[in-house]
Amino acid sequence: MEDLRKNILYSNLGQRIKNVRNSTGLNQEDFARLFDLTRSSIVNIERGKHKPSLHLLYDIAYKANISVSELVVDLLPEINSQEVLNTVKIINKEGVESHTIDKITEFISKEIS
Repeated sequence: MEDLRKNILYSNLGQRIKNVRNSTGLNQEDFARLFDLTRSSIVNIERGKHKPSLHLLYDIAYKANISVSELVVDLLPEINSQEVLNTVKIINKEGVESHTIDKITEFISKEIS
């Protein structure tokens, strides 16, 4: 479950950075130049694929005139394992291989307990 939480965290952080970029009116290329990054780096950060450094978070906050805490506070909502389990059951009805679903269900059931 830890990997799922990390994915959600970085995805949410990337979305916040994208929102900050959009609020500045800059495209990805111009935003990247502010931090000596490539456009592809910004794309990957916004998608949650790359993990921005603390220094970069500070620079983004400083240049956007916001606090670092506005970028990072409450990034990880509580994951309701029962909702995840229900979602897996719905996916199962849509034709995903049953042995895969069984493994996922077993894992989530252990996490709930």
